[in-house]
Amino acid sequence: MRAVPLAEAIEITEVRMVVEGLCAAKAAQRVTEAEIAELREIRAGMSGAVEAGEIQAARGHLGSVVHALRKAANRTSTAAS
Repeated sequence: MRAVPLAEAIEITEVRMVVEGLCAAKAAQRVTEAEIAELREIRAGMSGAVEAGEIQAARGHLGSVVHALRKAANRTSTAAS
């Protein structure tokens, strides 16, 4: 593993933001009713964790959201790789 200079890290982050935004938009177009229900359950769990001050649990729920969105976006061969 190599050290990444700050300027390069910023560039990588900016590119990821654009690509991940596009993937999220595609996921929104392809999401199924079951996935919507899954996201609603995750949101409820995340909200409960935040209200209870359980930040680690909330972060875990956020990871589940990302996974669900990627699952929907991955219906394209490019996003899957």
